[in-house]
Amino acid sequence: MIDTKSQAKALTCVISITVAFGMIACGGSSSQSSEVPSSMSSDTVGTVDTVDTVEIVNQQVPVADPLVKMPAQDALLVIDDSVVASDELIKLNQLGFMVSQAKTAVIPDTGATSFSVIDADDGTEVYSGSLTDTDIWDVSGQSVRRADFTALETSGRYRIKVEGLVDSPVFAVDNDVYQELLSESIRAYYRQRAGSPIEAEYDSEYVRPQGHADTAVLVHSSAVSVERPENTVISSPKGWYDAGDYGKYVVNSGITGYTLMLAFEQFPEAFLSLDLDIPESGGDTPDLLDELRWNLDWMLSMQDLDGGVYHKLTSLNFSPLDTSPADHAENRYVIGKSVTASLNLAATLAFASRVYEPYDSAQAKVYLTAAENAWSWALANPTKTFTANPEGVRTGSYDDTDPSDEFAWAAVELFIATDKTIYEEAFSQRIDSLNRYETPGWQGADALALMSATAFARDTMDEALYMKSRQFLLESARAIKSNTDRNPYEVPIYSGLFYWGSNSNALYNSMVLMQAAIESESSAYLDAAGAGLDYVLGRNATDYSFVTGFGSNTPKNIHHRPSISDSVEEPYPGLLVGGANNLNFEPGCDYPSDRAALAYVDAACSYSTNEVAINWNAPLVYMSAAVASMVDRNQ
Repeated sequence: MIDTKSQAKALTCVISITVAFGMIACGGSSSQSSEVPSSMSSDTVGTVDTVDTVEIVNQQVPVADPLVKMPAQDALLVIDDSVVASDELIKLNQLGFMVSQAKTAVIPDTGATSFSVIDADDGTEVYSGSLTDTDIWDVSGQSVRRADFTALETSGRYRIKVEGLVDSPVFAVDNDVYQELLSESIRAYYRQRAGSPIEAEYDSEYVRPQGHADTAVLVHSSAVSVERPENTVISSPKGWYDAGDYGKYVVNSGITGYTLMLAFEQFPEAFLSLDLDIPESGGDTPDLLDELRWNLDWMLSMQDLDGGVYHKLTSLNFSPLDTSPADHAENRYVIGKSVTASLNLAATLAFASRVYEPYDSAQAKVYLTAAENAWSWALANPTKTFTANPEGVRTGSYDDTDPSDEFAWAAVELFIATDKTIYEEAFSQRIDSLNRYETPGWQGADALALMSATAFARDTMDEALYMKSRQFLLESARAIKSNTDRNPYEVPIYSGLFYWGSNSNALYNSMVLMQAAIESESSAYLDAAGAGLDYVLGRNATDYSFVTGFGSNTPKNIHHRPSISDSVEEPYPGLLVGGANNLNFEPGCDYPSDRAALAYVDAACSYSTNEVAINWNAPLVYMSAAVASMVDRNQ
């Protein structure tokens, strides 16, 4: 993932500081507690309850150099020596909206009280309405209003017009508005493949030779076993580059694979006939599953003969930023063996055994056997955590001191796959320790267990255990909805969630909201979930669409070695960057503000705001499919 992956967790903004390789990281685990608001105790899902605000926190809160104080921007935008408007821009989804989707724009306060929607092709007004009262977003300091034009249900290309402001970017209203985004956000994984070239037949613009075959990988001293002593050579090919670096990490692959499979299972109509134009296209297996298998088979190769799973496969150090995959010639190692990596493999491959069974039953059995072996190793080694890099290793650590959430998640997936009571009992023993108010992430798998139990175990799990899982999930969704309703942007990200990978917090919160929408058939939950997609595509304080190549103002200078080292000016399309984060300002990067929601810069030096990662792209895939599918189902 990031070039200093000493990641950590916010404990209600109380930070424990540890110095590592010039970075400061906040330690924590997924076992943090949050008090449940009393109004959440019921299982009502037909309506959205008003509840007390819940401070929802997550993991990964890296902190680096002191905040850089930038001079205030000019208050007015000057064009042709004339003051024409505020320098604030109208913020909205720069791609657009489904015909029946909720449609909202955020309007900087200029005193205007109304807005209009203009046909971008002929300039005629097609809709008008009143703006909401002004409100200030605490994380940006902006005074804003909202424009709601949900009632506009005619396909076309439009702009928002407000007196005193520059017209908004052109956006579309159309039922295929997210189709290309869905395809390219998945094809981004093809471009991230290790051990494979990008061939002109499948991607003429981003052609590159193969890098990192990983057929002769060394066992690091931290990963030895009786059967495989230090420097044993093993083969561990395929997989996806984790982020802007060339490492491959099991724990981050776990939540990534889970999210993609959940999308496939819940919205199959979006994927069954989707042609991604990858080397495996044209067979009986849907292309999404073909692409995902490239990484699942690598995960399988990371399992030691005793059932335990190596934590990561990397070189000892990160390569220079301009190094191409083919030119990175350092030795590669499997490093560490951890309970969290083992449980990630157990959960992900158990899920995969169900998903792939109709397409390759033999491979599905291999996945399930590996999953059960990894579970057994984890039970025998519950304290074998990966808390820091071994001496001499300076790649991402993905450290985690508390595997209780991973145990719960793996137990659920294994129970659904096998119907064995031992896994149901294991989940039952752990469900009460889950932090249901934690945004899903690689270090906090609590919600993954609840989502799978609710979505797939209704008819097989003990009824009381199932109902508790469902209740916990819906309580989480109600808390997210409450926090979303309380911020002027009405997006599922708020104070406490602006840290490394903040954009993924908006989208993973949206995934939880989408589960509530599915369970309750509530349009309020669906609208709130869709707002997460709106946020990353432009309805945010920075005026960026955070997805490369999608929108009118997108990142160009991402922290991503393959893009930096190639000869193509534009970065790989369909990649979600990390987003605003005021906890980790890199020296030499000019950040526009020290406010949480504004602290983003489109510069390769800013790995804390402008790197990409496979686990951040996964909820982008999920939400692109989910919003289109759910809105279409409800039309």
